[in-house]
Amino acid sequence: MTFPGTIYLNRNRYWWKVRLPDTSKTKQIPLKPQRSRRATRDRKTAELIAAEMWQKAVRKNSSSSFDGRLATLVQLFYNHNLAYYPPSSKSTANIGYAIFPLASYFPNMMADDFTPLNLKEFKAPNKMDFVECDDRSSSM
Repeated sequence: MTFPGTIYLNRNRYWWKVRLPDTSKTKQIPLKPQRSRRATRDRKTAELIAAEMWQKAVRKNSSSSFDGRLATLVQLFYNHNLAYYPPSSKSTANIGYAIFPLASYFPNMMADDFTPLNLKEFKAPNKMDFVECDDRSSSM
């Protein structure tokens, strides 16, 4: 099972340190089985509880209604990827770098109206946006 964060022992009971998709801060969560007042002492049970909590958080975060806009589709796709890659991984960052500029360039475009010609339009003027320029070369 893969999920982000760290499962650790706290006084012989398992806790999970994680940033869930619907929150902005890292939390320490006791991994409690249903109808239990305390966190579990079994590692496998803790992993199952953490995986279930992660799936619920991702579903809750991505259950927002799709309004048809390309920007909303991009956000839902990014949230879906958070279920597979930890938020701190390079994969998640690279996906964000690749898709969020597209959503900001076409903020109100409907997803059904997006064509390869729009992608070509996006790529043409934005080539220099992603190239780091050396300021010293302009002073020569």
